[in-house]
Amino acid sequence: IKSVLKIYRSYIMLGQTLIDRVVVSAGIGGKITSESFGAENLRAMVAHKKGGILLGSHIGNWGIASQYLMNYDSNINVLVYDVERVS
Repeated sequence: IKSVLKIYRSYIMLGQTLIDRVVVSAGIGGKITSESFGAENLRAMVAHKKGGILLGSHIGNWGIASQYLMNYDSNINVLVYDVERVS
């Protein structure tokens, strides 16, 4: 029964994540709070017209991040490297 509860919780978290992504992408995320670390560094790079590298753990993060990155008065390019392997 423990494994069934873990699977259930996993599905609930996935559902919440998908709903959050849709809400943010639709531009109606005003009631969703988020926390970021190092945003001042990104602002400084944009202000000084410097480049930088942002790292993310998976492609889903960039879907939401793109909505926030649009607030900067600069072009921000994202390069994604997909290395999924099927064995």
